[in-house]
Amino acid sequence: MARPRQTRRRKHRGGTQAGTVRPRGRSRATRPRSRAEARATAEQRRQEKLNRAPSWGTAFQRGGIAAAALFVILALVFKTNVAAAIPLGLLAALLYIPGFYFTDTLLYRARMRRRAREQARQQEAAD
Repeated sequence: MARPRQTRRRKHRGGTQAGTVRPRGRSRATRPRSRAEARATAEQRRQEKLNRAPSWGTAFQRGGIAAAALFVILALVFKTNVAAAIPLGLLAALLYIPGFYFTDTLLYRARMRRRAREQARQQEAAD
């Protein structure tokens, strides 16, 4: 049997469906080097999330999910008439959305006050 004239010289290069080609071994450039670095990154992301001011969008999302869950519980678990469960779900959404927003605002302000106190203490200790 005849051998091919020339053997493949280049290695396979992994490409994506979009057509971009990444060098091997560099698929995730931001991968943590160690467990300690991964923990530090996770803690940093957690702090960024906690230090983000509350928004009506997140409150709307949480309130909508809670109201939908209440509707499902009323309709399926308690076997309430769907026509009666819809107004209760809407009423719950009208109460939950501002409730979530003001609760998030209260907790955010408390975190910011605590953070300001800790920074003031550190400033006094440094002086």
